Amino acid sequence: MRGSVRRWLRGRVAVWFHGAFRVPVPALARRGMPLDRAQEVLTWALDRDVFAAKDVYTAPECPWAWIAAVHAPEYLATLDDADTVRRIVGVNDAVVPVGSIVAMWRRAAGAVVAATRHVLARPGRRAAVLSGGFHHAGPAWGGGFCGVNDVAVAIRRVRDDGYRGTIVILDVDAHPPDGTAACVASDEATHLISISVASDWAVAPGPRVLDLRVPGGADDAAYAVALGEALAALARAEPALVFVLAGADPLVGDPLGGLACTEEGLRARDRAIVAACGGASIVVVPAGGYTDGAWRVMAGALAELAGDRRAVPVGYDPLARRVAAIGRKLDPELLGLPPTDGLLRDDDLAGLLGYGPPSEPRLLGAYTQQGLEYGLQRYGLWTALERMGFVGLTLTLHVDREPHRLVVTADGPDGPMRLVDLALSIRVVRDVSVLFVDWCELRDPRRAGALLPGQEHPGLGLARETGALLHQVARRLHLAGVMVIPAFFHVLWAGRDAFVLLDPELRGAFRALCGWAGAVGVGYATRALADGLTLNDGTTLRWTPSEALAPVDSRGTELVSVGEEQAREAEVRLTALLPGGEPEPLHPEQHVR
Repeated sequence: MRGSVRRWLRGRVAVWFHGAFRVPVPALARRGMPLDRAQEVLTWALDRDVFAAKDVYTAPECPWAWIAAVHAPEYLATLDDADTVRRIVGVNDAVVPVGSIVAMWRRAAGAVVAATRHVLARPGRRAAVLSGGFHHAGPAWGGGFCGVNDVAVAIRRVRDDGYRGTIVILDVDAHPPDGTAACVASDEATHLISISVASDWAVAPGPRVLDLRVPGGADDAAYAVALGEALAALARAEPALVFVLAGADPLVGDPLGGLACTEEGLRARDRAIVAACGGASIVVVPAGGYTDGAWRVMAGALAELAGDRRAVPVGYDPLARRVAAIGRKLDPELLGLPPTDGLLRDDDLAGLLGYGPPSEPRLLGAYTQQGLEYGLQRYGLWTALERMGFVGLTLTLHVDREPHRLVVTADGPDGPMRLVDLALSIRVVRDVSVLFVDWCELRDPRRAGALLPGQEHPGLGLARETGALLHQVARRLHLAGVMVIPAFFHVLWAGRDAFVLLDPELRGAFRALCGWAGAVGVGYATRALADGLTLNDGTTLRWTPSEALAPVDSRGTELVSVGEEQAREAEVRLTALLPGGEPEPLHPEQHVR
């Protein structure tokens, strides 16, 4: 009840979401792009009662006719071509899921149209779409991951509906909105105001275009000066409708943004924008952001839109929260059983659905093939694989010997392609029982080349989701945690927020290496440590595989806290010895929104 009153006092915000908003290109995860930002923002906002579930709408797919009112038919015809889509999203992989990528663009455009109509029918109301801001898509081109200009499509659509009011597009993504400027150039009642990092990336000038640039490395104070000028221009325009592209890429550490704003500074930016809009209707879209913190920036923007001043907690993990929530609901939802916190067990389903006798093979003695398939579907992994273009997905268990294996395959031109090969066992380590990951392969066999040591194929971009599910399995089986022995640096890097090395010296060294890898690139760091990294004192450092634990309960937490002072000393020592290095270059075709 208190949450409902709080939302009423702030004013309701309508939000558009769809599972298609997950980026179906795993290769982009290695360049910093968060693949599931929309879901992470939604999880936090619903969990913290920023808005109500009834105010979340399903993003519709935009009709091609509406898109063709903005983009040239000749250009749209090329979006069925893999080479064109590959260039737009900035990857050179042989395989791209063209249908899933185009569906993401169309869903974003459809949602922005729906959100715009929603707020115009309710003057002064506010809405957010959890994908979109594809501002590099021009009338006859795409680029920078932008294939369809959703905001331009929405403006054209409501103009065709008869809306004649003044519109302002306030674009605070770190990159200039060249495509948007071209798309709305002929609309005499639409103003474009942008703040981006200084570069040669041009925006076509015009009487209603304010293209503000801030120098590379600009901090909150320098950014605030440009923001003040932008908001003054917004006020002069006296808009009835404002689109806000609330880019997260000005955040410090963003590999593609080039600015140095803090999360608090960007939250202040978004608060000032909402205030400056006054009684105008507002539609917010996320635009760019290429760090783990990008979802937090969009979550903050959404909170400001709702009038909620609470900060996004630093330690909040939306993936873990979502997995835990689904796990608790699975059993009672299907069976009316007491809540649980993990995947479905054989005895949960066998009686109701007739999955077979109790002797049916079970992973770790607990999970049947059917229960696992259902769980993976509900947790979204099955759908994620399908959106990457895989068909004929099949899950197989091998439990006749230790370790137990779970294998997921897809149909391929020459037979089944192995996508997932997960080997698990339960072991006693230092007097506590843990879920031990003997190996975990997440691979896309359609893509050639070993990107990092130990890889035969590039990954699937599902490492975080897989880790969260393993955490749930350990909880369900009352184990102290999930344990791995990472063979290479990048393996532990991917799980650095959850896993802790038990050896204090190696734990401290790994922390030092994480800071160094952030500057030189994970690929460079992995290869250097595999070959032998020469330190400043002339010694050679090589990666040492060792036990790492992601604790689940107090037993695991106690285990990873042993020797913490020794670990801090080791971190300081190695930090002083690490050399410099050149960051890995981005792919030359990669542009960003």
